[in-house]
Amino acid sequence: MTFLVLSIYIWKKRQDLIKVSLISAIATLTISLLIYYINFNILFPHFWDTYGMLNKPYLGYKILNIPISEMLWHFSWAMLCSMFHGFRNGVYYKSQT
Repeated sequence: MTFLVLSIYIWKKRQDLIKVSLISAIATLTISLLIYYINFNILFPHFWDTYGMLNKPYLGYKILNIPISEMLWHFSWAMLCSMFHGFRNGVYYKSQT
């Protein structure tokens, strides 16, 4: 939740970083989902039920046997990290138009 709030704050200050952050977040989520799918559907299919403790929480829902909380964490983390350097150092990105 913190990553998402900080990302929105940076978006309000610097609109040029929105596209960069979304592309990075989607790419990271795609790679993470592929790795999670291989690990937790093929290699260790009962991992989350045995060790994950995600049966009761409100984010305990799963898609392709991958907890939504994991997906949200990777997405929001990549979104913030991809634009933090540019925001902190004042780097501006030119549009390709």
